[in-house]
Amino acid sequence: MPGSAFTAEKLDTLENSLLDGLFSLDPLLLIIELVNVLSLFALYVALNRVNESFALVGLVLGMIALIAVIVSRPFAELVYLREMYSSATDEAIKSR
Repeated sequence: MPGSAFTAEKLDTLENSLLDGLFSLDPLLLIIELVNVLSLFALYVALNRVNESFALVGLVLGMIALIAVIVSRPFAELVYLREMYSSATDEAIKSR
């Protein structure tokens, strides 16, 4: 179960390298989203022959859903917490 040591480790990782820290929080997100984009384009190509407009609407809605999944991750909040954590000088302040 993640505790304060886990949280401090993740915030330290974010402080050292923002991109590495964000990727370490959800390492499969990039892979899953890439597979989803590829499957959406494959569905578009397959359904384009049946009904082009419906296939395009499905592709656009699928892309909006993928963007919503990425945006719903708490990355911005964690970057803000990283800044607060790194500016704290006392261990008592860091443990809050």
